[in-house]
Parts: sequence; C-alpha cells; structure tokens
Amino acid sequence: PLPPGAPAPKKLPRTITPERTSASLYQEAVSFYRIGDMAVALDLLTAAVERDSQDAAIWYYKALAEQAMGDVAEAKESARRGAACELLNHDGVAQLGLALERIQGDDRRFLRSMSADLTVESARQIAAAPVKTKRAIATK
Repeated sequence: PLPPGAPAPKKLPRTITPERTSASLYQEAVSFYRIGDMAVALDLLTAAVERDSQDAAIWYYKALAEQAMGDVAEAKESARRGAACELLNHDGVAQLGLALERIQGDDRRFLRSMSADLTVESARQIAAAPVKTKRAIATK
C-alpha cells in the first residue's frame, strides 16, 4: 500500500500491436485519460480509430485528449467526427451515454456543440472521410 498522500503510480500502457482490438485500445485509453496521461490516451485512441472509425465514443475521447493537450483544431475535427458517427448510429445511443457519463460541464458542452448543424448527409460525408493518424508519442 502507498503511504498517505503519496501519488498513485502511473500505469504503463500495453504495446499497441496490430492484433489489439479497438475495444481493448479504447478501454485502456479511457483509463489513461482518467488519470490525466493525455499523450498515452491519445496514442491509444488514435490506434483505436485506425481499427474502428465509426465509434463515436472513441472519437469523443480522442477529441477531449486533443483539447487537453492544446490541439484545439484537431479536437474540433475529432469531436465533429464523433458527432457524425453518433447521428448515424441510433442503436448505440444508450451505450454512448454510458461511455460519456463522466464527461460533464465545459467538456460535454464542447462535444455537444459539434453536432449543432449536422444533417444526415453531412454526417455521412464526415464519417466516410479518411482517418488522420497523428500520434502524440512514439509507440511500438
């Protein structure tokens, strides 16, 4: 056990390998996001969207990690893509709500603002666009 007041040790990320699924990368990324390690979270989320570019929760967390790292333009693009995926996937709304339940206040308003003027047609165009893959830190 840690002594009182001692900082929690940082988790070490598992290697990003081709076999890893988007779900496993996303789950690990959310853990790193919650402990404040945005660079690792962003790398894991980037790898996750490379595997599944239609999951709104992955895009939303990617946007929040980018925003926390000061990359507002990328954050807006990722949040917009998340909003497009959300609009096109009616079946996943309840699951997405659970995934984002801890995201509140300014962060939640930021995510919601990206869907203000989306139409089904514009959402289809956004969701069909190629995925940009820029990683925050080098990974193997």
